[in-house]
Amino acid sequence: MRREGGILIINDPEKGEQSFPTFTCCHCMRLGIVGKDDGGWCFKCSRLICKQQKCYDECNPFKKRIDET
Repeated sequence: MRREGGILIINDPEKGEQSFPTFTCCHCMRLGIVGKDDGGWCFKCSRLICKQQKCYDECNPFKKRIDET
């Protein structure tokens, strides 16, 4: 099984190399930075979700929608 997170590495000439943990919203598949872009936790599918209102309103996992088509 693939992990739904990773590391974003930014090389800034002034600040040096910075790394940030990332996640993929289970409802819309958007990439976000943990602690900055995460909107919360979906208790129905037990995954991080982004800040989009549609992801808050209803648990509709992307993988489930793909399987239904």
